[in-house]
Amino acid sequence: MRRPRSETSGFFRERTLDVYLLARTPWESVLAFQQRLVFELSEAPRDRAALILCDHPPIVTVGRRGSYRNIRMDASAIATGQVAVKWTNRGGGCWHQQPGQLAAYPIVPLCPRRFPLPAYRDALYRTLLDVLEEFRIPATADRALHGVRAGERPIASVGVAVKDWVAYHGCSINVAAPVDAPPLVAAGADVWIRPTSMFRELRAPVRLDAVRESFLRHFRRVLGFGRYYLLSPPANAFPEARPAHVRVANT
Repeated sequence: MRRPRSETSGFFRERTLDVYLLARTPWESVLAFQQRLVFELSEAPRDRAALILCDHPPIVTVGRRGSYRNIRMDASAIATGQVAVKWTNRGGGCWHQQPGQLAAYPIVPLCPRRFPLPAYRDALYRTLLDVLEEFRIPATADRALHGVRAGERPIASVGVAVKDWVAYHGCSINVAAPVDAPPLVAAGADVWIRPTSMFRELRAPVRLDAVRESFLRHFRRVLGFGRYYLLSPPANAFPEARPAHVRVANT
């Protein structure tokens, strides 16, 4: 399959990307912060975008194409909270998110004519493929499974939601989360494929922060952002764990 390409035509060149590098943070807290940013970035002049990079404690999230039958545990385990399960409005199916996976949540104002949703999805796939290529992991986009495969195994997932023409949610790439056990969730409708990780493909340790830096660099290049800032989240955004970052301009 040919690698998906997107053409931003300079749409983001004069826009600023605000980047939040978070520690391990509960999925629910990150979702609430995304929703806050969607509200802020939907207002005129819509000249900013944001990118949240983090990982999560274990959780299963179910997108618009997922269902109970895509989760390999009984209803009582879900009801009693043995494994947290959250339904969400993003695209894609079920994701088993856990420590060792890089979660990337771009909050990006779109434009129906100059940068519509299909072009944005292409940009996410291209970013993931470029990150894996940098680490010398051959990979292909699998639109049917809403993700990226290394060989026959899923290694990354893509799922987007849009509100007021602002895209949020995003993608997840398995850096070093365990993959030896049978999969807890199906890669697609009744597609029970054991996932893989960058660690498994390389047979060598891979640092999450190195993949995070690579994703930021490729995402910024693919979309063409002229500048970005590393920001601390507002004091009340993550009361359970607020990392400290210095605001630094980059061009």
